[in-house]
Amino acid sequence: MADTTTPNLGLVKPEVGASDDVWGEKLNTNFDKIDAMEPRIDTVESGITGINAKLPSVSPNPPSTPVNDSLWWDADSGQLYVRYNDGNTTQWVLANSGVVGPVGPQGAQGVQGLQGEPGLNPSSGIQINGGFEVSQENGTTAVSVSNTGKYVLDCWGVFSTGAQSFFTAQVNSVFPVGFTNSFQISMSTPNASPASSDVCFFYQNIEGYRIAKLGWGGAAATPITLGFWVRANRVGTYSGFVHNGSNRSYVFPFTINASATWEYKTATIPGDTSGTWAVGNTIGIQFGFTMMAGSGQTTAAGAWTAGVFRGVTGTVNGVAAASDSMFITGVVILPGTHTITAAQSPLLMRPYDVELQLCQRYYEVLTTPPTLNQSIASGESAAGNYYASWHFKTVKRATPTTALGPSASWVGTGPQVHLSKDLITFYQTSWFVAQGVSNTIAIYADARL
Repeated sequence: MADTTTPNLGLVKPEVGASDDVWGEKLNTNFDKIDAMEPRIDTVESGITGINAKLPSVSPNPPSTPVNDSLWWDADSGQLYVRYNDGNTTQWVLANSGVVGPVGPQGAQGVQGLQGEPGLNPSSGIQINGGFEVSQENGTTAVSVSNTGKYVLDCWGVFSTGAQSFFTAQVNSVFPVGFTNSFQISMSTPNASPASSDVCFFYQNIEGYRIAKLGWGGAAATPITLGFWVRANRVGTYSGFVHNGSNRSYVFPFTINASATWEYKTATIPGDTSGTWAVGNTIGIQFGFTMMAGSGQTTAAGAWTAGVFRGVTGTVNGVAAASDSMFITGVVILPGTHTITAAQSPLLMRPYDVELQLCQRYYEVLTTPPTLNQSIASGESAAGNYYASWHFKTVKRATPTTALGPSASWVGTGPQVHLSKDLITFYQTSWFVAQGVSNTIAIYADARL
């Protein structure tokens, strides 16, 4: 059979058995043809390289080593640029610019998005006096506590059982940025080996009216989120708690990482779907922060538990040495699962005048002139009796008890006292006088929980 050739280069394909004498000659001819194509291959490769160099580069940033007339598509703006050489300089020039056309008609309104979570609002705070600014009864005077419970600042108290004793007070010299006061416990007598029932904690009793909106005790109970600042000398895991005063408790841990350093903490507590939670003018919840809790006062963290507990299992003994102390401030409790940041914390404190009015529902100091007699708004009744009356600045939670303040006393027989939630009246069949100091007499009206 005759030889054949390749379709593209025309290379001879010698027929087997038919080109014995000229086989090598034909192969040499083929090799010469291939070799002669090398310059053309180089030209093609160069052309391809040039084409590739000018294909658009797609990136938010221009190519680092561009060639003239190359293209770049800005992935951020969607604009196409060309690398232009004007003979003097090279620069990227917008390639797809043109005259902006008229604005088209407005499109149809899209589907409304989901409603965002409500913003944080100081008025939603369940706590009272969370910045510890109001201290009507004691001011900044330190109070000594041992084996007792006692209110120290407005709406805030301490409770202690065991060998420890301590001083507690409003402090206006130790606080984190954004605050002006804190609440302190400082040991005077430590308790290195607490008994099972021993405990030491800060607390606030919150009236039922303030927690009614949470719906605790029902299937739709709302969670609460707590934020606070704390500083303690002893590092370790401390405890916080919430309970209803009788049979339902939730305890949570918080860790002090550095001694004598303000640290910001948060906790979210699920709403309790069981138990009985008061929604009137009695105690709705008690919450607090525990420095020490004996083993009988602790339970597992992170779950509602039957009983009254104030510490997590393994909580640190924060009253073991005379150097132990703890400061608290910036306490806020909001309904829901909001994230309360450290920066938001001071902004969620209500103004002083608002906090004062809230506090006066439970405790109020009435300041009078130096004597209570006919010269200060007293009068004579038709029956010949004498009286003097004052309205409270805020209607009280309940009918209060009253007492004269320090360095004040009745002269002779003291008057009868008639009380309601909004009025106090002194009443007697003869003149009555109270003596005080500094031209004032303090009368304390106490309706605390």
